[in-house]
Amino acid sequence: MNPLDAIREKIDACFIFCSYAAPEIRHELGIRHLSQVWTGLPSWYIWLDDTPGAFMLELRSGASFSTDSRSYQGAVGVIRYFPPADCTGSLGNEEGALLQSASFDQTGTPTWEALATIAGSELFVVGTFELHCPVEGDSLFFLFEGTRLDSAGNPGIQLFDRLVGMKAYAAQYSPSGPFTWGENGRAAAICSEAGCEQFLPHYLAPEQFSISATCDAASRSWSALAARTPVAAEGTGCCCCH
Repeated sequence: MNPLDAIREKIDACFIFCSYAAPEIRHELGIRHLSQVWTGLPSWYIWLDDTPGAFMLELRSGASFSTDSRSYQGAVGVIRYFPPADCTGSLGNEEGALLQSASFDQTGTPTWEALATIAGSELFVVGTFELHCPVEGDSLFFLFEGTRLDSAGNPGIQLFDRLVGMKAYAAQYSPSGPFTWGENGRAAAICSEAGCEQFLPHYLAPEQFSISATCDAASRSWSALAARTPVAAEGTGCCCCH
């Protein structure tokens, strides 16, 4: 399996698992809805409980590589944020015009026609997202780097934290982190086997890599989700995807 498909498969498996979680667990995950986006690139729409608007996670390319004598597969993409139509202050002129036009529907996401323009572009991009895993083993490494800041901070960090929490719940394994790197970066690791702990400091510039405060709310949430016994929603069918 090529690296891009391998990472897409891991994301899909996590999203499907969390989509069938009981309502109280979905509330703890902070995810309101999930939806796959049918474009030429692996993409998903995500709506959070505590952030207005909608997100789009879009993978663009994958690669195999080696570091610290281990082989890895990874994919890189972008996180888009579509704020409510009345919150266009941090957007460019083209983005603001699109958001306030008929290019967006009642879900806060682009219509099919507008998606053809937005997908693959830099429109509404708030940061880059990476997900890497060893070829042999179940460890996962999440990285986010913000490319757009406003007075309220980068909304992509909220989605990043929720994605790590979802995987913590699905894997039943508490992540390490969050770590910070660079000026606007955030990272986390779910290491299920020995020998993978050094991936992040080897992959990133060590002088830019540091552990965030231990009281970080995301870290506490991740640990609680990892310890949460999975409970499925009653009835049949996905209760989260729309």
